[in-house]
Amino acid sequence: MKKMAIITLTPEALRELLQLPDGLTFIEARIPFYTPGVMEVKVEGAGFDTPEGGAIYKSEPAIVTRKEDGTLDIDWRLPS
Repeated sequence: MKKMAIITLTPEALRELLQLPDGLTFIEARIPFYTPGVMEVKVEGAGFDTPEGGAIYKSEPAIVTRKEDGTLDIDWRLPS
């Protein structure tokens, strides 16, 4: 038998946990079968300028550093 659960997060909690900018809206989340252990999240309100109907660019993997106080600092490499 394995342990399992469904975890529900509010958009605000997820945004804070991932250190994403205020005003960002989560549009879609998926786990692609071709990359086990990875989740892709589509967002609006942050990222790359995208024309209506244009391709949405993926950001590079985040850079995570640990501060002296033990907290993590996440850089998603998204344009300002």
